[in-house]
Amino acid sequence: MLRHFIVILLLCHQGLLTNAEITDAEYITHAESLREHRQGMTDDQRLHLQNELETLYLKWKDPNNSDESEITSITGLLIDTIIPKSIPFTLDDVRYPFDTKSPGRNEFVCLGLRNLNGFAYLRVDDVHKQELEVLRALATTAEEKLKAQIRSHFFASADVSDISTEILQTYLALKSVDRPCVSSFSQVELIKMNWLNWCVDELNIDEKLGRLTEMDEKTLRESKGELVDALAFTQVAAGKIQLIESSLSNFNLKHSNILNESVNDMEVLRKVFEDFAQKYRSITWTHTVGTDAELYLGLINGAGAGASSEADLKNVEGIPDYVISLFHLLPTPENVPPEYLELATRYHGLVVNRFFVPKVESNEEIEWVLHDATPLKKIYEKAASAARLSESAGPTEDCSWAKDLLGDAEKLRLTYAKAADERYRFYAELLREYKYGITNDKRSHMRNELETLYLNWKRPNNSYESEITSITGLLIDTIIPKNIPFTVRDVGWPADEPSPGYIVFVCEALSTIIFILMPSFPVYDDDRGEVGYLDALKSTYVKKLKAQIRSTFFGPVNLSEGILAFRTEMARLDELKSGALPLVSSSTEAEFIQQWWEPASISSILRQCEDLYVTGETEVYQSMEKLVRGLISVAVVVGRIQLVESSLLAFLEQRKHHPETARLKSEIGRWEQLVESIRRSTAQCQNGARRYIGLWTGKWTVALGTEARRYLETIYPELEEVTASINSGASTRSHQGVVQGLSQRTMADTLHTTASHRLSHGTGRRLGHCRCIIM
Repeated sequence: MLRHFIVILLLCHQGLLTNAEITDAEYITHAESLREHRQGMTDDQRLHLQNELETLYLKWKDPNNSDESEITSITGLLIDTIIPKSIPFTLDDVRYPFDTKSPGRNEFVCLGLRNLNGFAYLRVDDVHKQELEVLRALATTAEEKLKAQIRSHFFASADVSDISTEILQTYLALKSVDRPCVSSFSQVELIKMNWLNWCVDELNIDEKLGRLTEMDEKTLRESKGELVDALAFTQVAAGKIQLIESSLSNFNLKHSNILNESVNDMEVLRKVFEDFAQKYRSITWTHTVGTDAELYLGLINGAGAGASSEADLKNVEGIPDYVISLFHLLPTPENVPPEYLELATRYHGLVVNRFFVPKVESNEEIEWVLHDATPLKKIYEKAASAARLSESAGPTEDCSWAKDLLGDAEKLRLTYAKAADERYRFYAELLREYKYGITNDKRSHMRNELETLYLNWKRPNNSYESEITSITGLLIDTIIPKNIPFTVRDVGWPADEPSPGYIVFVCEALSTIIFILMPSFPVYDDDRGEVGYLDALKSTYVKKLKAQIRSTFFGPVNLSEGILAFRTEMARLDELKSGALPLVSSSTEAEFIQQWWEPASISSILRQCEDLYVTGETEVYQSMEKLVRGLISVAVVVGRIQLVESSLLAFLEQRKHHPETARLKSEIGRWEQLVESIRRSTAQCQNGARRYIGLWTGKWTVALGTEARRYLETIYPELEEVTASINSGASTRSHQGVVQGLSQRTMADTLHTTASHRLSHGTGRRLGHCRCIIM
């Protein structure tokens, strides 16, 4: 009886858990579990799961299979096999339409579909192929919907055509105590991928600043509309970045500061936009309104109240559009005449009054005008009151402001270009992660699908005719993920020198395409050249990347100029080590360094003296030159590989703070082995240099006897300098020990030779007049 009662209780409890509604916060937790499960899967685990799926599929579709199963679809089989049993992802979630009221479940659905999509390339019968195609399409759509959800979470409107609304919404969001927040790493990943596009690119700021920098000072002073535009867009960009940055920063504090790098990137760009807007806000108002404030105020007071459209509500006859735009800018300017702020207040009051005239027919656009004008009137009214109390008379216009603005606009563009370059590196990392997750089945399926699409595309009346006009476009559309902005434009032969991050990005994109195409992809003769071009272009970008790494870390290859070239190179290396250390900033760069970081000359440099024979004075002089040249080469090698080591260590430290994935864990292990190999090579160079110094010294002494010290004195300053560099990082006096040991050995050998000479020939020359090399 008791046993039955316990069983009933357990079943009831299980039923309650099953039927209870899952909260949005719980969905977020389950979504994170799905992300960790997918990213933590190693190659072996993925292969094992793939083989298991194939076996289960054959068993499931077998009509003679006697095992009862509740699975009625291939999607159900994938869910049952791939999704951990502790995560309540079901067929209902696959079919779930996104709901703005449940963002947590939306994210959960997106992550579940993403996990299934990684194995939705299973070899199946034709009857099940369409179901897998639908599943893959659902995964892509869910990704786009989740991105749109996160964007709308931060920015209410996706329409940036009305910048005044964007400015107000961003300003009010920053003033609100309920700022948007980030609650998962999946959101972080999408934010890192899209924040620059949302905050800057959509506003087309680079183009607007570019037009400014092309002007001369006289033209800029006359272009008041462009000046107001520049201020408007830099202000809203700064505000948007701050919204995302603050949310990401709060998330970062809760997760051991693993997002410091991303937060810092945002902070740097946001600060540049803020500084630009702060510096030129009052100047823009003063230069744009000038002495016309009283005129504009009269026009506003005399404006008619009638308005029948959005344009009628906002426009005032006689006041230029760029002045109207100025009235919508936030924050309000400081240190300007109070009448400027009063003018803006009166303007927004006019707009509000116009709305309540009975003949105005309300519609959505007009509602938005009122929605903006009401808070703007209050904000400017408060600012005008504060300005009157402070009795601000406004700034005296600095005649050099135009020149300064042109320079600052160019600096802002350069800072943005650096942020865009970092984004390319992030895209490259996503491509590496994507390629790492391509199973053998998926690769085989992608090739088969590509062959079918290619044959269809080659037909005269294909469905791609208006969209895809080349095989390159077909390859990109089929192979590269839709969230990676790699297009046909990116496969043009590089005319100018591309940015470092862009080189890495193109390398990874082309590598991904070639990875799917190789060893050979069947194409018609007229397309074979284009496919070959892609392979050649990849080689070109690889060479550019290698040249870039060599230039950064290894400097000039030719050191034939001797000690002067050595000093120049060592000064460069010392400056890099003590200042802004050049960073290995992507896994792609680290991989190339691993392949060929160690110059082939190391071993040959250390073996040069093995075949050196010293039999007389001429050979000794030549060997001295060879010693200095050889040690210079060793010193430079040591300096360069120590620079690489420091940069790799900094790169490793950054990567260790990233969310852990199976690929990242594997790569970190490889980079740690590389650092250890570099340290061993540094020690090899240092030990080899000491050994060969002693070997050369012994040969000189045997050949010249007492004359050896005279030759040593001629190269001692250079020898001291070079050995100090070779032993950099060892004990502080190690290089002195090398040279002192060399001197002492020469002295001992000389005394021995002299004593032998005296025994044979009597008293010889005294050595007291000879200067010691090391005192």
